[in-house]
Amino acid sequence: MLVKTSIALGLTVLLLIVGGCSREIGTKYEPPLADRLMPGSSTFANAVRLLGKPFKTKGTLRGITWAEWWYLKDHRQRTESQNLLALFAANGTLLSIVRRHDNQPQLAPSND
Repeated sequence: MLVKTSIALGLTVLLLIVGGCSREIGTKYEPPLADRLMPGSSTFANAVRLLGKPFKTKGTLRGITWAEWWYLKDHRQRTESQNLLALFAANGTLLSIVRRHDNQPQLAPSND
């Protein structure tokens, strides 16, 4: 029993180490496309067409929808990430972009 548990634990750790080197979560979008979203005129459908399906949505009692687009990818020496959180009215019109973050760092120069 102890041997099986040790083997299972070892395999789990190995998978975490190997998987941690290339983690990718969410769907990447092009930042210039997010620039096209205009409060008062853009809609939820426009946002989905430009950025893809949101990572998460949540409705409120007043009919407002929170939609979040999120992307994360680990590279060997850097992490690339994007996040956009927007509020949409009950009729689907964009009220506001609450948060936006686009981090696409350049690769570090090599010592070759």
